[in-house]
Amino acid sequence: MSQYSVYKNENKSSKKTYPFFVDVQSDLLDSLNSRVVIPLSLSEAMNNINVKNLCPIFEIGDKRYILLAHQMTSIPASLLKKNVGSLENKRYEILREKRKFESEIEAMKKHILEKERRIKRLKDRLLELEKELDESLSKLEKILNTSIDRP
Repeated sequence: MSQYSVYKNENKSSKKTYPFFVDVQSDLLDSLNSRVVIPLSLSEAMNNINVKNLCPIFEIGDKRYILLAHQMTSIPASLLKKNVGSLENKRYEILREKRKFESEIEAMKKHILEKERRIKRLKDRLLELEKELDESLSKLEKILNTSIDRP
């Protein structure tokens, strides 16, 4: 298996949406039983105009396909049976999309970490407020009990 090879998707449940996969895994990792791939979808099947504007389009045969880098995934190598060509000559476009996707993932991870930190700070503050409220209620009960005990 070589990097940038295009394989026909033989999976009955997904081949209509993603007729092809582009193998983007380095050949140095050929010994693994899985491959990192990016699905290709028919350009005309995509209704989202933003996807068409953001993702590169490649021709395979007489049809145009969109490289969906944001759906990059790993699949068993055994599913990649029918090699139908190569996009080696488009490697820089594919790498650019792959790197863009990876940097978006990193940005999302940072965003999630910051949100988790904020949630932790809010939980800690909530616990502090709960403790203060308990203390205030306890003081108020003492005051009320003291005033009730007086004639």
